[in-house]
Amino acid sequence: MIACLIILSVLYAGLSAGEPIGKVEIVRGKVEVIRSADKQTMTVKDSAYLYDEDQVRTGEDSSVRVFLKNDTTAYLSPQSLVTVVEEKGRPAIRFIKGEKGAITSLWKGFWKFLEERADRRKKYLGTMSTRGTLGTRGTTDSPTPISPLRGRIRSERPGFEWEEIQGAASYRVKVTDDRGQVVFSKEVSGTSLTSPVNLNRGKRYHWLVEALIADEIKPSEKVDFEVISTREEKDIKSKAKHILAKVGEGGDAHFYLGAFLEDQGLFQEADKEYTEAAKRDPSNALFKRYSMGLMVRYTRGEE
Repeated sequence: MIACLIILSVLYAGLSAGEPIGKVEIVRGKVEVIRSADKQTMTVKDSAYLYDEDQVRTGEDSSVRVFLKNDTTAYLSPQSLVTVVEEKGRPAIRFIKGEKGAITSLWKGFWKFLEERADRRKKYLGTMSTRGTLGTRGTTDSPTPISPLRGRIRSERPGFEWEEIQGAASYRVKVTDDRGQVVFSKEVSGTSLTSPVNLNRGKRYHWLVEALIADEIKPSEKVDFEVISTREEKDIKSKAKHILAKVGEGGDAHFYLGAFLEDQGLFQEADKEYTEAAKRDPSNALFKRYSMGLMVRYTRGEE
């Protein structure tokens, strides 16, 4: 009898812990998932994985976005009921109740991006020099870099920004290449500077800003960044055009553009898109979660 119970427990565990075929991310309100393994109903807090034959139910004032492992996404409106299934190795959504939302495929690798999102940021940022971190905000000892932060950027002539230091008569921005050679050094009176020279695509650089206070020089920490290659820039422009053609100009466009830019390692630009998505739809919990200053949290080692 005990042996039978053990076997049944193992079989049940294997059934309930199978490979997920999708994931739900709450947009707003109460969302429930009915598990096919035991018919139990669970209320989703923020997100949840979906397995073959699971059902998703939205309430009167709730909605959800469903991401499937074949790189497609779907939006479920209020008072919807759907079943996610795997048919011939491909996940699909069967609409049982509610308005049938558009199922869109934006780019190959979207599911992988969702699965590896946190690890990818950590792994990429970990390849940069340990010097390329953020300083402590609010300090009067040295200026704090604001942009660009540690990571990748698109522009060949980026704008450099930093926080003001009380008593500073001027600031000097220094950019060096990966060999330590000075690319430029320029003194300004304000707290921003556009690069006076074009930086080479596909190369890494380091920058810092020095606050000049009387006879003192107070340098910031160095920040590492990389300018993406010409090919990558061309691909990004093409993909952005494709996304806009698929989802329009609203909050969705900024959310998916942000996801794509993040997938390319352009974390600071991604965060700007997520923030814009949240501004356009303040009640969208999904947009809000993605717009919580992720670049800052990762560079400070908080995630």
